[in-house]
Amino acid sequence: ALCGSDRSFERERRIAAPAPAAPPPAPPAARWDPGLDSSGFAVFADVVARFAAENDVVYAPKLGRAHDGKQLYRFGPATIYLDRNVTFVKKAERFAPVALEDLLEIARSLGGP
Repeated sequence: ALCGSDRSFERERRIAAPAPAAPPPAPPAARWDPGLDSSGFAVFADVVARFAAENDVVYAPKLGRAHDGKQLYRFGPATIYLDRNVTFVKKAERFAPVALEDLLEIARSLGGP
């Protein structure tokens, strides 16, 4: 059994014990670092890839598929290609230029995320 002074020592030891360490700070958000073209502008394919990722849309090359020598990509269920910083989407067997926001709506209307 602890005598009076031992109890007081134990109580003070618990009070003086250091508080549990705070969890480490969260790592900083990953910084977006797109590739740059010779003019110092972001490579458009990187911009499209980030836009797809931010909107939870699958964006991937369709291996072995091209249109007029341009790589075809899957953007959700839509088929697209990129040419001179313009996105073209396949509509009724032909390709038409489209803004990224409109492409997102098209992909979602076709049943993609």
